[in-house]
Amino acid sequence: MHALLSWSSLLLPLPSKRNFHSPMIWPEFRIHSILFATRHTVCTIISLGDYWPRNVWYKTIWMGVLVLAPSSLAKYATKRLGDSEVRTTNGMPYPSWVSKEVQQRTKMLYARAQFGATATCIIPDATMAFASLYAIQAAPLLMTLVRKGKIDSAWYHRIYGFCLWLGYVAASARVYVTEDVKILQAVLVFMLFPLHGLRTKIRMPTWSVWTLYCLCVTVGSEFFALSPHIKQIVRLGSCSGAAILRYRLMCVF
Repeated sequence: MHALLSWSSLLLPLPSKRNFHSPMIWPEFRIHSILFATRHTVCTIISLGDYWPRNVWYKTIWMGVLVLAPSSLAKYATKRLGDSEVRTTNGMPYPSWVSKEVQQRTKMLYARAQFGATATCIIPDATMAFASLYAIQAAPLLMTLVRKGKIDSAWYHRIYGFCLWLGYVAASARVYVTEDVKILQAVLVFMLFPLHGLRTKIRMPTWSVWTLYCLCVTVGSEFFALSPHIKQIVRLGSCSGAAILRYRLMCVF
């Protein structure tokens, strides 16, 4: 249903050009939203049915395809419908009273959340894969409400930020209660792997960063055991991450 909800948006007409004064949905964003919502829905179904391959290498390949295929299609959509320099996050409009510094902090939070959403969708747990759908599917709804004059850009960012945080809360709650060692091992890899730094600071190619991450998740969840103390650190770390994100969002808006 969630995937069909996103795909059904193709039935609605949209202006061909992006509005840079208010956060309103445009064709490039719609395609991105459909692709990423579909990815998370597929990953949720795979985890619910326990359809991940048992072979480590096949599993890594599957994960790589689920991460890189939507990203490649989104890049193609940007090439055809958008701008490679003014992207969804860095070109997002803000209220006039929001300072440049706060805008930069918010953009950084959004960018890290995008990395987090991609990274958690391949953790072999349905809740982890599904959690990011709150924000992914809330964004186009909020943009539609902005277009219809029901909310302004400030409320777009407040509600979208809350949906991001809600996804972290759901994922953190799942980590805190689960006894599945493979999930905890995969979450530990997610917590330790420097995704954002490798991509934005070292500028490693997208395919190499995500291939390495997928391999680490697979190997980490299959071959390494966690002591009880490490399990507690993983649980507390995930809860702390949700609390820190909430604090940062409160500081922004």
